[in-house]
Amino acid sequence: MKITFSINFRTSPGDAVFLLLDGKKIRMYPSGYCRDDWEAVAEVSPGTDIGYCFQIECGPSSPVPGLVMHEAGGERHLTTGNGDISIKCSWQGYDNSALLLSDPFTKIFFPHKCHPLTLEEGRGIFLTVTVPAVKTGDSILVSGENPCLGRWNTSEALRMEPCEAGRWAAEIPIRETDKRLVFKFIMKRGNGEIVWENGDNRVLDIPVQEQGGNGIPGTSCFFEFSSADFGQELPRFAGTAVPVFSLRVRDGYGIGDFSCIKAAADWLHATGQHILQILPVNDTTANRTWDDSYPYNVISVMALNPIYINPSLIRNAFKNTLRNAFAGDKCTEIEALESGLHDSDRLGYVDYENVAALKDKYIRILFGMYASETFATPDFKEFWGKNCGWLLPYAAFCTLRDEYATPDFNKWGEYSEYLPNLAEKMFSLARFHDRMQLHIFTQYHLHAQLSEAVSYAAGKGLAIMGDIPIGVNPHGVDTWCNPECFNMGFSAGAPPDYFSKDGQNWGFPTYDWDRMASDGYSWWKMRLKKMSEYFSMYRIDHILGFFRIWEIPRGVSSGMYGHFYPALPYSGEELRSAGFLSGPETGTDGNALDGKTLGG
Repeated sequence: MKITFSINFRTSPGDAVFLLLDGKKIRMYPSGYCRDDWEAVAEVSPGTDIGYCFQIECGPSSPVPGLVMHEAGGERHLTTGNGDISIKCSWQGYDNSALLLSDPFTKIFFPHKCHPLTLEEGRGIFLTVTVPAVKTGDSILVSGENPCLGRWNTSEALRMEPCEAGRWAAEIPIRETDKRLVFKFIMKRGNGEIVWENGDNRVLDIPVQEQGGNGIPGTSCFFEFSSADFGQELPRFAGTAVPVFSLRVRDGYGIGDFSCIKAAADWLHATGQHILQILPVNDTTANRTWDDSYPYNVISVMALNPIYINPSLIRNAFKNTLRNAFAGDKCTEIEALESGLHDSDRLGYVDYENVAALKDKYIRILFGMYASETFATPDFKEFWGKNCGWLLPYAAFCTLRDEYATPDFNKWGEYSEYLPNLAEKMFSLARFHDRMQLHIFTQYHLHAQLSEAVSYAAGKGLAIMGDIPIGVNPHGVDTWCNPECFNMGFSAGAPPDYFSKDGQNWGFPTYDWDRMASDGYSWWKMRLKKMSEYFSMYRIDHILGFFRIWEIPRGVSSGMYGHFYPALPYSGEELRSAGFLSGPETGTDGNALDGKTLGG
């Protein structure tokens, strides 16, 4: 079967318009005599689920040559029927409402049960419109002069159904005598109030049959509209920023953990808030000292921090298993550990090293008791299938960190360099197997506990905002496995200023952006994809660092010895014109500057 996609977009000469159909890039070409109408035809099988969107690549005459423009929101989706389809599309631009098409708004703040577009008989006329941020209880309808649209009687208007995030659809039951549709979209409030969209009536000519008459037998025709203006103000939300380690509940374990997010969600919901912003929760376990408490010094951008696990939830999940029946001595030890953790919780501050050590002992006991049961569950098998690519290197790193009592992999002898399949080879050795499984066991339960907390918060209409650190620990999994992605001879920091007269040296290696670009930024994509499993929004720490960073030679503590990278250099003439004199009296050679630049 054939699908004809068409879109109207005003381009500059040399611009290229593309249809992205299920990840395949298809060039679109001008349709008819109007250069603003673009068309592409694709062949698909009946009953196929398709996803599509559009992309503009700006040419040399464009104001921004080389710019690639993407639509706001996600792909549109459709399940095809048996007949051909014509889709008249509208560009989904980045206007003021584009943010409302993102996950926190479509899935958490304004959730609607969606009914995906499915063509059963392969014919008909459909209208779709993008209207995000529709409150629960409100609905979108279409009213018009045609009998099928109620003849402008809102009580007989045609109800539209949410088909996907922020988009609404309706099949129009046209008659053979209908030649055009005249209509407007309306919003019906939960209290019955009707709000008409602003602007003129919309008019659509109904496609004509090839053999005369009206209608489009054997063909389905979709008309997409990218917006409808109901005069709505952009929604405003309040939230609270608090680190997970600062959350406290009754009978806590010395530090806030992922299960405490539920209690925070209850309070936020009761006070009318919608966002909980937290600090990074990635693993920072390097030396098992107080220094590990710094949440931005991550040893893995994928793994979660074991300090945030609630071990009692693991024990409770398996309390009815046979293995628990002959764990009497272990139960006594567990009770002692829990007592110690509760004592730490009453201190009034976070006794980080002690809490981390007690939780580590607790997890090791639970691993010995419940590892086989955990690894046999369908949920673990799914988790392993999606995450084994980073889990094995992470488990290998943690095992060697403990083996050599240092995270500095340069001191690991034969394991200093991460070679292909090293983690797999270690996992196959009895010497390392169980120790690596311990870290896999821990990460699975951390994942399960954070996922449950995030789901609970979403059920309360709350989004969790994560935090993406600008750097990574120079002695971590990422620098061990991917040293080529980092400038290991430099550290990121900040120049001297009023806040710090010597500048700042954060100790993180800077990124080799050229190397990262060579494989399409796969490391970053993997990192962001993992974060999206838990967070529908994130804060990016030190966003300027993605464009320009203060780079300090490694081994130098003061930030005063750094420079910006990249930097725009000055020529010798520019330096002289700015009053920087050169010559013997200043100890410089002015001629040496001619034709050269400084600072780059």
